[in-house]
Amino acid sequence: IPVRTMSALSNPSVSELFIRRRALRHLEKGRIVILVGGTGNPYMTTDTAAALRALEISADLLMMSKNDVDGVYDSDPKINSKAKKINLESPNAFVIGCDQTLIFKTKLLSKVKERSDVINRLYQLNNCEHHLYTSAVIYFENNPIWRVTKKAKLRMKNNSDAYITDYVKRNFDYIVKTTGCYMIEGEGVRLFKYIEGDYFSILGLPLIQILNFLNARGKIG
Repeated sequence: IPVRTMSALSNPSVSELFIRRRALRHLEKGRIVILVGGTGNPYMTTDTAAALRALEISADLLMMSKNDVDGVYDSDPKINSKAKKINLESPNAFVIGCDQTLIFKTKLLSKVKERSDVINRLYQLNNCEHHLYTSAVIYFENNPIWRVTKKAKLRMKNNSDAYITDYVKRNFDYIVKTTGCYMIEGEGVRLFKYIEGDYFSILGLPLIQILNFLNARGKIG
C-alpha cells in the first residue's frame, strides 16, 4: 500500500511538507497519508492538531487513543468523570459517537479552564460570528454504517462587559465545560443576535437525524 508522510515542519529528508491540496491529492490516489509535526506551532495540543487536520482533509471520522485508558469511551475519561465505556462485547449493538468543534475566523478553538479565560472567550466571540460543526457516526459490527455533520452559524450581539462578567459568575460551573463558554438551552441564548442551525446539533447531538436513522432501521417505534 503506498504511503506518504507529511509534516507541518520542513524536513525534506524524512517527509513532505504538509500542503492541504497535496494531501488531498494523495488521498484521491488511494494512498495512506500519515500527518506528523502537529500544527507546526508551539503551545498547541496534539488533540487540536488532529482535529484541525481532520477538518482540512474532510475526514469522515476522527478517533484518538490515550495512554492509561482501559478501553473505548464516548469521551476522554481523564477529563470527563461521566465518560461511558463502550461495551465491545455486544457486536450486534449500534455504537453512536458524537463530537463538536467551534470555528472562529478560520481557527479551531479549544476548551478553557480558568474563569478569566472563560470571560476572555466570551469577549472574543462577542459581537462576532462563529460556526459549530457537530458530527455523529454510528458503528455496527465494528464498521461505520452512517454518519452526518451539521453546521450552525451563530452571531453574538454586542453584550456589555458587565453582563458577560455577571453571566460567567452565575453559570461558570456549567459553561466551563463547553468550548464556546455558553449554553443556549439556558440563559446563554440571551447572548445572541441570531442563530442559524439545528437546535439539537448546536447542543452537541444531531438527535433528529439519529432518530430518523434508527427508525428507518426498525430499532425504534
